[in-house]
Amino acid sequence: MVESNQKSKRLVEIAWSLYERLPLAADDVLKWGFRYVLPFKNLNMSVAILRGPTQLNGRLGTVIIAGSEHEAGYLIHRFFEAEYQREPLGKVPLWDLGNTLKQLRTSADLTIAHVDQFYARMFLSADYLAVPEWVGSSLALPEDINELANKNYKLRRELKRVSGNNFTYELSRVEEAFERFYCTMFIPFIRKRYGEQSVIRNIHQMRRMFHQGGLFFIKRNNQPVAGLLFEQRNEQLRSIAFGTINGESKPVEEGAFASLYLLLVKHAYVSGCKLVDFGGCRPSLSDGVLRYKHKWGVSLREKPDTWYDFLVYWNRFNGPIISFFSKTPLIFRDHKGLSGLCVMDQKEPATNAQVRKIHHSVWMPGLKWLYLISASGWRANISSPPQTCLIDLKSSENLTPHKLKLNGLL
Repeated sequence: MVESNQKSKRLVEIAWSLYERLPLAADDVLKWGFRYVLPFKNLNMSVAILRGPTQLNGRLGTVIIAGSEHEAGYLIHRFFEAEYQREPLGKVPLWDLGNTLKQLRTSADLTIAHVDQFYARMFLSADYLAVPEWVGSSLALPEDINELANKNYKLRRELKRVSGNNFTYELSRVEEAFERFYCTMFIPFIRKRYGEQSVIRNIHQMRRMFHQGGLFFIKRNNQPVAGLLFEQRNEQLRSIAFGTINGESKPVEEGAFASLYLLLVKHAYVSGCKLVDFGGCRPSLSDGVLRYKHKWGVSLREKPDTWYDFLVYWNRFNGPIISFFSKTPLIFRDHKGLSGLCVMDQKEPATNAQVRKIHHSVWMPGLKWLYLISASGWRANISSPPQTCLIDLKSSENLTPHKLKLNGLL
């Protein structure tokens, strides 16, 4: 058995090594075929019941999880306040997953299925809110780079602070530099920052991207303290991965990432690019990384190399669900675009001032609509901001995803 595993690992390494050497055109073919192979990758889906204290004052809540619990950890840890108990229910054939979840979800507060998009759209999407595993963020370059800071005082203030940190910069396309970045910056940074929710990219995949771009390093006293791996395809410059030396947080606090983003944007101008891809973000309008990128003027977009969705279902719009959506406004697939769903959890009917405040704090360019649900209704003569749908939870009967769709709200 050990020998068999070693042979399998060697074959995988050989396959990845060959992938690195394929022409660029092969990526589109591989991506096209990969999405149709995914349903056969997991013909049997693991299902479990999770129970624990929720964000609503520690009230006990229940989540049904189907598929990868690790990948869904981002949502799970925003529903539960602390550690939860897991009751495995075994594995379910993919073609029977819909029926199984229908039977189980009536006794749960929240149901999350981590399923490939092809299967999700074919069999499960009607009853669920389809939340992409990752969303993209991109910046259409203005004619004048100074416009970026002029439009956002927070960015202008940060760039001013960074200018006094005595950083020096280096652009590298040396193979040894990539190995050093991957091992001493990227992996330590991801593991320290995200812990159990870490997603470590394959080194062969990242090396292939490196060969189409390069590395920016931020230095202090001639020693690299942070780095950014980027890739260039035609007129698009794409941010791939950040890292700091040994995963340290101090360079981040000193503005190293702001400096790296600025280098990326300036390099895009020099290279004749029209678009900067700022990379993927978690599918929540309150996600810290997404809000930081918002300062640079990015717009949301579909991430083309995201293959999985979180199919989200709530049986009743009760306390834990209200609390969850107020703290984690989700980005979801709304026909052929992306929209957001956010709950305003207050004791009194929401006012115009409160609506404007929450809209300002979560709105992102690239959204089709923002659906705002008020747990306590709305004040008289309430007005809706542009591309915003106001939903009164008090006068609506049990807002499940399916009923929202039937009423034409989602």
